[in-house]
Amino acid sequence: MNQTNHQRHRLTTLSQAILAAIASAFGVGVKVALADPPPTPPPETKLPPVFCFRFTDIKAVEDDPEGDKFQLAFEVLNWSNQPAAGVRIALNEGTNSFVTDGVAPSFAGAGVDGNGRPNGPDADPLPGNQLFTNAGQVVESTETAIQWDATQLNLNTLTSGPIPNRDLLGVRRRNTPGACALVPGCQVVGHPNPFFGTPQVADWETIDNGNNVLDGFIITVDDIDEGEVISFNWTLLGVNGNPIGMPGSGNEYGFGAVNIARIPINEDPDSDFRIFERNTGVERSNRLFAENSRDVTEYSVVDYDTTTSG
Repeated sequence: MNQTNHQRHRLTTLSQAILAAIASAFGVGVKVALADPPPTPPPETKLPPVFCFRFTDIKAVEDDPEGDKFQLAFEVLNWSNQPAAGVRIALNEGTNSFVTDGVAPSFAGAGVDGNGRPNGPDADPLPGNQLFTNAGQVVESTETAIQWDATQLNLNTLTSGPIPNRDLLGVRRRNTPGACALVPGCQVVGHPNPFFGTPQVADWETIDNGNNVLDGFIITVDDIDEGEVISFNWTLLGVNGNPIGMPGSGNEYGFGAVNIARIPINEDPDSDFRIFERNTGVERSNRLFAENSRDVTEYSVVDYDTTTSG
């Protein structure tokens, strides 16, 4: 039996898996979680709903003896006031809040999947998403912090550079239509005069159809057992290497926090791989998970992990 058939055979014995998360739509060692208030809009302007950080694919690491290691891919969107040339994530103290087996979850590697979702060398971008390749690299990878250079290679123009920005907070006062125009799929509704209406996005999948997005950042998490949470802060870095935003300074779309919970399973206890079950007590929407990526049904076929120390 070849490796592909072996993997398919094993997956038939698995229940579907789910990662449950609460992720900021806006926006090191183990530190306090970043404050995450809603961005302050320009006067008399209503900001459209967006996300800045979203998981695009999640796979289990095959042959992990404990069955508690996963590879997670995510994309970032840049709604700040400057291009983003880097991404940094760092564990915060929330990771130590729900430890069930004595070992808290941690990062166990990082990498870049150039063609983005889903993970794998023969994957194609989803319909409707831009043809951007992640040409960045891991510059730091420890158990508590990971940092990437972020380079967006446009396959249409063959140009590369940092992630472009769409400055939502830079629209002038009383300009809801201007803010809405920056977000793919946004429409102003509720009033005949759009300057007094409300911005609305009917389909979350349209929000990352602009040029201010980059997919394919990979993290490996280990020791995330049932009932445990891995919690981390994320920060966009400017071309000067400094954070674009932090609590109380910079741009409010440049940072945020993510919490990922492994939900206890109560079915199929004899499956090869103890995984997650659906749980309606936490958010599972496409605002946080592209194309139902919370459902983990496959093993990773590529070892993306880059082991560097910063």
